Amino acid sequence: MATPQNARDQGPQAGLIGGLYAVDIGHPIADGGGGLDSFAVNDRNGARLGLMAVQVRDHAPARASELLALVSSPVEHVMTPLAHGAAGSGYFVICPLPAGAPISASATAWSEAALLDDLLRPAAVALDRLADRRATHRAIRPNNVFRHKAGEFVTLGMGWAGPPAALQPAIFEPPYVAVCPPSARGAGSIADDVYALGVTMLTMALGRRPMEGLDDTAIIRRKLEVGSYAALVGDARLPPMIGDLLSGMLAEDPDHRPHPGMLIDPGSARGRRVAARPPRRAQRSLDIGITQAWTLRNLADNLGHDPEQGARLLRLGVIDTWLRRQLGDPGLAARLDEISRPLAADGADDHLLVARAIALLDPLAPLWWGGQALWPDGIGPALAEADRPAGDPTRAQALRGLIDAEIVTAWIAQRPERSDIAAVKAAASTQRGILRQRGWGGGIAALRYALNPLLPCASAVLAGQTVVRSADLLPALEAAAGRPEQRRLVPLDAEIGAFLSGRGETALLPDIAALSSVTDPTQAGALQLRILAGLQAQFLAPPLPQLAAWLGEHAGPAVAVWRSRTRRARAEAAFQELRQTGNLVALLRLVDDPQALAADRRDAQTALQNVAAIDQELSGLLHGAPARASFARRVGYELTTALALTALTASVVVLAIG
Repeated sequence: MATPQNARDQGPQAGLIGGLYAVDIGHPIADGGGGLDSFAVNDRNGARLGLMAVQVRDHAPARASELLALVSSPVEHVMTPLAHGAAGSGYFVICPLPAGAPISASATAWSEAALLDDLLRPAAVALDRLADRRATHRAIRPNNVFRHKAGEFVTLGMGWAGPPAALQPAIFEPPYVAVCPPSARGAGSIADDVYALGVTMLTMALGRRPMEGLDDTAIIRRKLEVGSYAALVGDARLPPMIGDLLSGMLAEDPDHRPHPGMLIDPGSARGRRVAARPPRRAQRSLDIGITQAWTLRNLADNLGHDPEQGARLLRLGVIDTWLRRQLGDPGLAARLDEISRPLAADGADDHLLVARAIALLDPLAPLWWGGQALWPDGIGPALAEADRPAGDPTRAQALRGLIDAEIVTAWIAQRPERSDIAAVKAAASTQRGILRQRGWGGGIAALRYALNPLLPCASAVLAGQTVVRSADLLPALEAAAGRPEQRRLVPLDAEIGAFLSGRGETALLPDIAALSSVTDPTQAGALQLRILAGLQAQFLAPPLPQLAAWLGEHAGPAVAVWRSRTRRARAEAAFQELRQTGNLVALLRLVDDPQALAADRRDAQTALQNVAAIDQELSGLLHGAPARASFARRVGYELTTALALTALTASVVVLAIG
């Protein structure tokens, strides 16, 4: 899954985000980020701008698709993002400054007119415009809604600098969302924003947060037992208009909540509200562990929290009997038996059995797996939170099992009317494929980056630098190469390999996969150089002398493969010279030149053949040495005799003459 094009355009340029904005870390803005740290923003010349930089938390990535849809596309009555990118050791979203103080600072309850005119109408306009862009806000709460003074419209704060609803207190979310860990709540729908706006209106109408003194678990349980409206409003006296609006905005079923466009005209929305039935209550409760279930909502929630006990009751038929006898729903009991009996007979995993049962018992409920709930589009942020050194290994393993078994597909089959089955199945299949891919190019780490396009690379090699785009990796490695302690590490580790794979650098995948299994240091150094040289060529990166020197320490042995001493000497000299230029591509050509290496191998083979021929001749000479010695001795004796006879003859001749 590649990084969105907008994210590619918003990278750091000389410390500027989008080439325009400088984050002034020395000047924080109190209460501006709705719970996230925020800072003043200057232009490239140091002049202060009327903007704010909201810092994204580590392992809680910003929302890439929403930022892509909204950057430079202002929405009325909302602090719309203008740019986003890395600056220093953090990632930031640039947006306008708050219109005033958060409305949570209001000391008194708001009047009906203020609730309708100052809060509901402008917020409804903002949500309607967001819905047109197929975006959600997912961060509406009193400390993230701002107003300059009484009588003025409110402005919704930043909602895209973290996972959707990750900072939302449980009371501002529907129970089926609040029950999920903050990182796993998913983008939801604009109906979830309507619900959060309704709770915000109720808070301002009461002058206090409803259900005070209850923890999140008690709040969720109470909402499931009696419904959100009854749980939140209780005995409070509200103006009739506000009460009628809230009864629709706080409906359990998202389909029953009014669209934001209707809320722009509160009178019209009031007349179109759908009456919600209270949940059917059983004559006698069903004990599940230490908890009791009186309604289907309770039952589904209890099964999710205690899957082992729930699976046991499903296998024994206890829940079927309770549905028939105590809740009076034999049809539902029969359907539950249809799905649970085959799974029980096949020895299916308890978690799968419970997940499918919950989807049938309560179609509004999220997917339950391993004792925790999540929405399928929350898997990415959930992985980012769990699969890290300080994360939750148990939860990471549970997510791995969920993805590997494509549980989302089985779950969605039980509630087809509420999901796009084809899209969900395709996503689940893709996720499983990445998870099962071997080597650094796949696995849970690569999937973590693929599902979170704005998640920074977590490699220790980068020494805390924020790298979100592939294009920013090389400058970060160049900076890291200047630190002696980093030079003790290899320039490209498994985390960087997973990061590049998750960012969709498909051309590099074969080398990344090979690097994960190679044991020869010479080959490993050459592969690292090939991968990073590919990035330098792809992004037209400037010279990287520090990184080239670092890579040279690991790729240097590749020069020693030359057989010719002359060629090797020339290559070593050129290698040292190219290291100083920072041209990784040229370095790669030197150590990875197939034609030159082939010629070197041919010359070496020819030399070996010549040596073999000489060796053969020498061997032949050595093999015939005794015969040649005997011959030499015989020839030498005959020659000596001949010389002696010649000398004797000469003497006789001389005597005869003389």
